[in-house]
Amino acid sequence: MSSTPSPASPARLPALSWLMSLAFAPNRVMAYLSVPVAMMILLPYAIRRQVYESTDGNGMVIFGPYRLGKDMAILVVLLLPALVLYFWVMVTFGPTYASILWAVGMGLLGIGLAAIGPWIHGDAHRV
Repeated sequence: MSSTPSPASPARLPALSWLMSLAFAPNRVMAYLSVPVAMMILLPYAIRRQVYESTDGNGMVIFGPYRLGKDMAILVVLLLPALVLYFWVMVTFGPTYASILWAVGMGLLGIGLAAIGPWIHGDAHRV
C-alpha cells in the first residue's frame, strides 16, 4: 500500500525554484540568475498546490492543468503592487533607493544568493 504524495508547500518555493534553475541552466552562474524567473513560473502552481516534490528533495513534478488566464491573474495580483511601489520609489527617490528597496524585499522574501545557500551544497532535504 502506497500513500499519495502531498503537494509541496508554498514555503518550499525558493528551494524548488533553485532546483528548477539548476536543472535547466547550463552553469551555476546562469542558475543563480534564473531563480527569479523560475519562481515566477512556479508561483501559480505552488499557490494552486500542483507542485509535488520528491521525498529526497532532488526532484519535482508539476501535476495539474495549464490555465494561462488563472496563472496570469495570480502573477498580476501579486507582482503588480510590488512593481508599482518599486517604480514609484525609483521616480520619487532615485535608482539607488529603488535598488535598496529591491534588495530588502528579496531578503525579506528569502530570495537571493544568501537564501539559496543551503541548496548549493546539496542539503535541500534538511531545509
